[in-house]
Amino acid sequence: MLQTKGFYVSRPVLSEGSYSCEYLRFYPDGGVINVSSECGAQARRAINRWFHRDQFGKPPQYVSSGQTDISGNHLNFNSRLDDGEVVFWGKIHPRSLRLHSLSRITGYRDFQVYRFYPFAEPAVPAE
Repeated sequence: MLQTKGFYVSRPVLSEGSYSCEYLRFYPDGGVINVSSECGAQARRAINRWFHRDQFGKPPQYVSSGQTDISGNHLNFNSRLDDGEVVFWGKIHPRSLRLHSLSRITGYRDFQVYRFYPFAEPAVPAE
């Protein structure tokens, strides 16, 4: 089952002298937001601000998004931004995703394992 109460994170990738991770957030309505940023616990806490959509379901400006298509444990989606799109396809596992991707912007192909991180539960006030 695809998890929607958290986000998925790729392993770090070295690009232009620094490491970055790819973050995926899925929504119950089939929407997905895709962001690349720094890696690590601090980045995972900060990245949450990019995972909110407006009342029309649109992500923040300069954030890639799309709609998922799920069949059994197979998943695919196109993540779009103004300059093009990246196509993702692969399998859903209990705590991870194994996804291939193809950038229609640069032609770059990749395979990543994305680990799931649940959102922290809000604190319950003491009674």
